[in-house]
Amino acid sequence: MQPEFSLQRFLDANPSQQPLMEQLQARVVSQPTPTSAQNIATQKIAVVLRGQRGELKNRAWLMAFKRRLREFDLATQVDIFYLPKHELHKVANPIFETIIETDYDYIVMDGLDEFSRPSIERILNRTQAEVLMLDVVAPVKAWRYHPPLIYIGVDLPKAMHRLASYIDRVLPIDTIVDVIMVRDAFDNGQRCQVFMNEWMSTGRKVNRHVAIANEAQLAFHATQELLQQTQRAHPEQQHFIFSCTPEVSFGVLGAIMEHDNVLTNAWNGQDLSDPALRQQNVLVTVLDMYDNMAIAAAEAIKADLESRLLPDVYMETSLLLFQEMDDETRDIMFQQAFRYSFRLWPH
Repeated sequence: MQPEFSLQRFLDANPSQQPLMEQLQARVVSQPTPTSAQNIATQKIAVVLRGQRGELKNRAWLMAFKRRLREFDLATQVDIFYLPKHELHKVANPIFETIIETDYDYIVMDGLDEFSRPSIERILNRTQAEVLMLDVVAPVKAWRYHPPLIYIGVDLPKAMHRLASYIDRVLPIDTIVDVIMVRDAFDNGQRCQVFMNEWMSTGRKVNRHVAIANEAQLAFHATQELLQQTQRAHPEQQHFIFSCTPEVSFGVLGAIMEHDNVLTNAWNGQDLSDPALRQQNVLVTVLDMYDNMAIAAAEAIKADLESRLLPDVYMETSLLLFQEMDDETRDIMFQQAFRYSFRLWPH
């Protein structure tokens, strides 16, 4: 789900936000300093993350968030809740009720979609807690009277523009380009549709696009079907399959490993330790700055306790790892993207 207006339109209408964003950015990339707030009680923080407890993205985010809080010498109680995609309707409402009924000081919410929006609005309207929204790219106009403390996310249009531009630049003009999208509205809106829009803006076309559930096995089978159709019609042409999510990319890679003329993209920290696999089939890897987003959430809480001004929005960038990069350069970029959680990610 996308907000009603873009980040750039918001900044154009609110120029005073830019210096506040830059100030927070400077704190995020700097070494932490202990909080200057005096006589602060233990802060109760609820964190609601999408997906499973053991998912690498969630583990990395929590590692960076908790470490930054510890570096502030700030007493906190952090309660973690998970919203598994396959059981969302069963677990979401009890979780949101528990959060509303508990006296939290801060609530960190991961993502916004049509299902979770009513519950988030109840939290904004019925609790005294400050809410931090993750993975939302611009303020929601309907919340202007009860806004979150801050929105934190990735500037996806900018990231997808860079990705589409790079792929357009390096692929021959006659390359067959297919896209495997996902049916989940949140994941599809966050990446798949944004990339599709950027790709079409280059003047290049998509040969076929299919939508599946966000599962590697389904992506594997969808890729096999795409390969069969393409091999019959254009056996010698370069073929690129855009993978909208890490799960899709795992499935696509499994299906194209034996095809020298088929490429795809990868996402944060996929295990591409086999150099042959990395060089042969992965054209570009996208690294979102997860650690910086977790650090930004911790810095926003600290700034609020210290009564500092905060921007309404904090946006991070993405890094691109190119096929031709050497191992030393890749390692440096991984350390830049995952400052606190580097050891968790395959690289």
